[in-house]
Amino acid sequence: MPGAPYRIGLSTLVLLTSAGVFSVVNTASLATDGLALVTYLLLGSLLFLVPTALVAAELGSRVNKDGGVFAWVDEAFGPRLGAVAQFAQWASNLPFLPYLFAFMGSALAYIFHPPLAESRWWIFANILAWIWLTTLANFGGVRNSSRFTTVTFVVGNLLPAAVLVGLAAWWLARGMPSGVPWNPRSLLPDRSLDQLMILAAVMLSLMGVDVTAPLVRHVDRPERTFPRGVLITAVLVTILYVASSLSVAVLLPSGENALVAGTLMAFQRGFGALGVPWVAKLLAAALCIGALSVGVVWTLSTARAMMAMARLQLIPEVFGRTNARDVPTGALLVQAVLASLLALPVLFLPTVGSAFFLSLSVTTQMRLVLYMMEFATFLRLKRRDRPSPTAYTVPGGIVGAWIVGGIGTLSCLVGIGAGFVPSAAVRAAGFDATLRYWAFIVGTMFVLLVLPLAYIERRRRGSS
Repeated sequence: MPGAPYRIGLSTLVLLTSAGVFSVVNTASLATDGLALVTYLLLGSLLFLVPTALVAAELGSRVNKDGGVFAWVDEAFGPRLGAVAQFAQWASNLPFLPYLFAFMGSALAYIFHPPLAESRWWIFANILAWIWLTTLANFGGVRNSSRFTTVTFVVGNLLPAAVLVGLAAWWLARGMPSGVPWNPRSLLPDRSLDQLMILAAVMLSLMGVDVTAPLVRHVDRPERTFPRGVLITAVLVTILYVASSLSVAVLLPSGENALVAGTLMAFQRGFGALGVPWVAKLLAAALCIGALSVGVVWTLSTARAMMAMARLQLIPEVFGRTNARDVPTGALLVQAVLASLLALPVLFLPTVGSAFFLSLSVTTQMRLVLYMMEFATFLRLKRRDRPSPTAYTVPGGIVGAWIVGGIGTLSCLVGIGAGFVPSAAVRAAGFDATLRYWAFIVGTMFVLLVLPLAYIERRRRGSS
């Protein structure tokens, strides 16, 4: 029999939520536009991260029950749309995991044998290995997973971010050539289509403040702790991303960044100039640990939400199977199998980078659908129900709620539009390549979202 639920305090909640949002791995994709990244990140935080944090804070405080996003949307619109929202979150996680663990493959190659980073089979093998290791790591329960995630987040994300900022500061103090032109005009993005791709990358990096929602049953005094935790996380993540991404941009000459390995290149350049290039390999190992923290928190969180749906008989019973520690082992195993299958494009697409650009595009689109549903849920509950006196509420009453919800929804729509802009390489290959890119995104979303939901509807009708 499982014992009393493990209680998550404020500091642990902030670290767990931050682990779901901030990753040094993402700094390379954000650092491609020089000083303009500061503008993107500040606007993204103000117009997207802050609204999602405020809404998650109120929903987590108002709907104090297991199930995360599913429980929130179910409360407002019923289980059918609750299932839509939860599938959007769960399915968006499936293509994200291969991208995350591809970085680990690149980092390990850099440590042991750099040419391996160009090997498709090396990257593919690493993706499979780390997907299954993080899945099995979650079998130990929420207590063990929380401790593992907080420690690995500090060692593998906060520490490397601090070192990265320190390296960039030393680099500038020594008068070394900066990859960032320091003039006010550089804060303004140019008007090319590639800027829309950067916008999509920024929004993806700022997603995830609701990642700990399915763990609300384990949070100590959730009506007070959960909103404080997500709001503190929003401020912390903005600071971390601005400082660390700008540091990568400083250290790398313009045009030398890389989607998967750019952060490693920044460490290599900085420590090489210091005369201790071997330290970069230690930081590469730390980044692997940090990627693990992201993988563990996302795999457990989404699996617990799917377990809640299975217990309502909305999806197959296998998703509701648990072990003695109340861990949703069935959901964990199913998502590990599907994420492994979504790693197959690494073996067939022209480059590893193109495979994971597609993964990021699908992940972004799916999560933005989810956030639009969260904003709609928030506004409906705000109008319909009066919250308990102890629940957190977005400042400004109903007017403040519409401002926050409206800004957040518009940001999601802009992000969805930006996600359909293909990379320069795809555009250069002709309109047929662009059509294939669009077809891949729409087709993947259809398979991961519409088909499962059609099954849920059929299941509901069969049981009624």
